[in-house]
Amino acid sequence: MNVLFRWLLCSTLACLPLVPARAQVVINEIFYHAPDDLEDLQYLELHNAGDQPVDVSGWSFNKGVKYRFQDGSRIEGRGFLVLAGNAARFQQCYPGATLGGVFESRIGRKGERLELKDAAGKVVDSVKFSDRSPWPTGADGQSGSLERICPTASGDDAGNWISSPLSPTRETPAGTPGKANVGFSPTLPPVIRSVTFSPEIARPGESVTVEALLGSGDPPSSVALRYRLAGPGFERDEASISMVRSPSGKFAVTIPAPPAGQLLRFRVEAVGTAGGRRFFPAETEPRPAMSVYGLEAISQAQVPVASILHTTANEMKAADERANAPLFGGPPRPNPEREARDRGQRILEESLDLSPAWYALAFRLGALDADRVGRLRAQWIAALESRQAWMSHQLEAPGITERIDRLPQEAVRWLQTTIEGLGRGLNEVEKGAWKRWIDARAGRLAAGERMISGRADLESIWFALTLDPAAEISRLKDWMSAIEGLDRQREALISEVLAGTGKDSFFRDQRDRAEDLGSRIPVVLKPVLSASAATTLDQWQRGPREVVVRLRSKEGGDGRGGFPFGPGGPGGPGPGGFAGGPMGNPFGGAQSEPGSFRSALIFQEPGSPLP
Repeated sequence: MNVLFRWLLCSTLACLPLVPARAQVVINEIFYHAPDDLEDLQYLELHNAGDQPVDVSGWSFNKGVKYRFQDGSRIEGRGFLVLAGNAARFQQCYPGATLGGVFESRIGRKGERLELKDAAGKVVDSVKFSDRSPWPTGADGQSGSLERICPTASGDDAGNWISSPLSPTRETPAGTPGKANVGFSPTLPPVIRSVTFSPEIARPGESVTVEALLGSGDPPSSVALRYRLAGPGFERDEASISMVRSPSGKFAVTIPAPPAGQLLRFRVEAVGTAGGRRFFPAETEPRPAMSVYGLEAISQAQVPVASILHTTANEMKAADERANAPLFGGPPRPNPEREARDRGQRILEESLDLSPAWYALAFRLGALDADRVGRLRAQWIAALESRQAWMSHQLEAPGITERIDRLPQEAVRWLQTTIEGLGRGLNEVEKGAWKRWIDARAGRLAAGERMISGRADLESIWFALTLDPAAEISRLKDWMSAIEGLDRQREALISEVLAGTGKDSFFRDQRDRAEDLGSRIPVVLKPVLSASAATTLDQWQRGPREVVVRLRSKEGGDGRGGFPFGPGGPGGPGPGGFAGGPMGNPFGGAQSEPGSFRSALIFQEPGSPLP
């Protein structure tokens, strides 16, 4: 008995260090979406949060990626082990990091479950992440990685992850493979589940109310609003004010609205009893603060209006220099007539959109019939040609600078007359449905349908596929079947908006869901399209619908006519001689430069107030 007891005791003591050590090996960092389309750059980092080394021989990943650790593999106490999808690419981007192995397959860019199992097949740690809120967005193609905050807290909790610091241009990969996470905390700081505020656009004299809902994590010892004013060429120092818990359980505070033409930028800070600190939004997010814009005089936007507010002196100066002293090959000096013509074209292209009417007639009203669509196509293509001729006349006629303010009203009248006239080719049943759609159209658009349909734009893809002169109308039912599910989901979202559901959150949830629907349009359509129709789909994704149906002349030979930023896009590489700069350069550039990323884009949808 004594011999047996001593043997059991020695065996137990020998195994004791492995039990807690095994439990402290966690998935610590995930780099799943590299910037600049580096699709083969992905890595996973494991961390041993214990003091003792852990033998990981025979351990494996079987979900998400596939990898089995070789015999003799181990992670030292407080150490790290990195696996990558492509060894050469990883060493190119992180020349000083040690790579422990190469996994098979790829980590899903939309998110998925990753499972680490020991040699016996028992799950050691798992993470089910996503590229959608509340998961950090800095890791979704913005150069950052997903960093685990607290090794002892759950990996499935989005509140336990933060983006690593982003790279200076956000075009080169960041992350911290093989190193301690920048966002590490020994205890999980208070989790801020959501922050809401009202109003989003404010007049001077109004107050802005901010509310924060906290969740799991260390109980808060303090919750504060950190805020500052920013305007043309300046950004004030950040101030702080305590937030008070309301009877609903939320923390709230009310502060004055910003002066006209300025931004109130703010974030919420929560400090736990153990000292852990969290900001919402996080400092490593692409948008590290929320904002309210101050208005003075009010009028309504007739078309989408966007402007850039440069809040740093250097960016303000650079913008002035580009506008007033163009270099060779740069933008031309301001020309009032040309600027009015450009503005007029934007107004008319936005106002004279026939795709919702065609979608209603050729998809919604009555049974879907290829013969009916074929019968109506010629009349609608003639209307599109008439629209193009009317637009050209309006833009090329003398006195455009004096007529520019009247163009929206003239466009509305032309569109109304044209839509009513298009009913002449319908039978009596179709005419009744058509009239009901026309009568309901104005109210639905004014009440918020545009907000949803603009993000999940089924109208324009149906328009592009069916009115393309090369369209295969015989495959109409296949196209309809592919998108009818998306149409039902979008109608449910529109109903929510019309009913006022979600106003407390300013329709953010509905907007996000609409954008998700929009991203799924190409996915559901591609399997049922011929090569010719797939080309139309690709053009629809890249350019205006007038190019797709061959009614606008293409600017250049690559089929991308009408792109306001050229191939490079704002802030990206392009053919011009300018660098991208901190806010992007609309004229392209050889390469991007580090920037402050502190300037703001002010955007007003049609019907929203204008300064």
